[in-house]
Formats: sequence, structure tokens, C-alpha cells
Amino acid sequence: MNRRIFIPSTLILVVVVGVALFQSNRELAHRSDHLNRLRQQTLTTEQALAAQRRTLSTLAHDLSAAESQLATLPLYSPPAAGTAANSHSPEIAAWLANVKRLKQLFADRPERRISEMRLLTDEDWLRATHGIRLNDEESIRRTLAAIRTAAVSRFKTPLVQAFATYAKTANRTTPASASALAPFFANPADAESLNRYEIVATNLPENLKALGAATWSLLERSAIDEDYDTRHRFNPDGGGNSASGIAAWNPDLKERTQRAAQAFTAANPAIGSPVVSQLLPYFNPPLSPAIAEKLITTERSRQR
Repeated sequence: MNRRIFIPSTLILVVVVGVALFQSNRELAHRSDHLNRLRQQTLTTEQALAAQRRTLSTLAHDLSAAESQLATLPLYSPPAAGTAANSHSPEIAAWLANVKRLKQLFADRPERRISEMRLLTDEDWLRATHGIRLNDEESIRRTLAAIRTAAVSRFKTPLVQAFATYAKTANRTTPASASALAPFFANPADAESLNRYEIVATNLPENLKALGAATWSLLERSAIDEDYDTRHRFNPDGGGNSASGIAAWNPDLKERTQRAAQAFTAANPAIGSPVVSQLLPYFNPPLSPAIAEKLITTERSRQR
């Protein structure tokens, strides 16, 4: 005869409660570990942010100090021992020397200047020269180009204002030339830079034109240094874009290169991807020697 075992309900309740408490404690421990990890991550992030703030504060202080000293310094000349330049920190002294050297380079190479440079601020000169070394021709050309880019960026402000004034009177008519925008500049001196630009069509689809998209833009005509200069395009709505490199100043180069590659592949189906020197005979019409040399040089620099 089977005996029935009766378990008191209080014992069952104790077991159930115990299991629940165990699970609850385990869950609490898990959450506690998770919170501790989050606190540690938050602390680490806060410490990293604090370090970044200190770095930015130091850089801002140095920039402010350099700006305050820059206006009082003459064009570049190596500082003599005991002069005021040597009383600054070595970093600021080197920084200011770079600015003076760069201004002297433009004075020695006036053909490398652009008219927009009259708009540059001390901050622009300092930002372009922070931490650089003007010890070879490549770094010099790159820095001269950086200054020109900063100058064009400054030119955008009066240009956009002129665009807005022109739009109020021209009823979306495309200017006959860049110089047609000159009367709409608040400062006539700013309009002198327009001779470096040309009006070009945007070639947008008709549906976008119907929506009011700009049908023209202002584009830089040519580079001072194709290897390093950035080419800027400004739209009358205030937008625009920029590009750098040899293709930026030779807009049909990409399409011509594609056609040359197709012609090469058709003539040499067993050969894989060609190098620039192999493509050159397949350009029609031929590339100028200067552009061909730049393409080869660019390819070699990428392979290093």
C-alpha cells in the first residue's frame, strides 16, 4: 500500500520564496556588475574628455598668444639671441617663425599669390603653419596652396552676399560673365577676385531645374599649382563643392582615361590592369607631356 507523503504548505512556500530570493539576488548581482562596468566606462570617458579639453585649452591659449604677437612682428627674419621671440615657448617661437617665413615666401613669389588673400586673418596664417616644416619645396608648395585655399574660403562670405543681392534683381537669370556680379559686392575690392572665376552651366536634369535648382555656378578658372591647389565651385544658393588633384583642373581627364583603358584592353586582352605608361599611347588626342608626367608621378607616389 502506497503511502502518501504530505509536505506542509509552509515548507513549499519557504522553498518557493527561497528560490525566488536566490534568483533575485543573482539578478541583482548581475545588474550591480553591469552598473559597475558602466560607471567605469563613464569614468574613463570623462577622463578622456577632460584630457581632450586640456589639450584644446592649451592649443587655444597658444593660438591666442601667437595671434596677439603676430601683428607686432615684421616679415620673416631669424630671431637673434635675447630677442622677444626667444622669450616665448619654443613651440610658439617656431610657429611664429613659420608664419613670417611663409609671408616672406609669398613676397618672394608674388605669382603664387591670389587676390583673395587680402581677406586672410592672423588666425588663417597661424592655422596653416601650425606644426609644419618648411624645409623642402614640396612642403612649401603644399603650405602655399593651403593658404590659397583658406583665402578662397574667406572669399565665400562676400560672394554669397553678392549672389543674394544679384538674385533680387536678376530674376534667376544666368550672369553673362563672372564680372557681371561685380556691382553686387558690398566692397568693390572683393569683386576684384572675380577675374579668377568663370560662369559655368550646372547641366542639371529639367525636373530639378523646374524645382528651382541653380542652373549655373561660379568656378575657378585655373590653378596656381595644379598638384596641390583645391578647385572651388560656388552655387548661387550658397552651396558648392571642391576637388583637388590633377583631375580637378582637367575635368575631362577621367573620361579620357577610361576611353584609353578601353582601347588598351581591346588591343591587349591578355594583359591585366595597365599602368599609366602603358595607357599613354591610347589617349586620343594625346595627353600633353606635362599632364602625362604628372599622372606617372602620382601613380608612383601611390605605389610607395
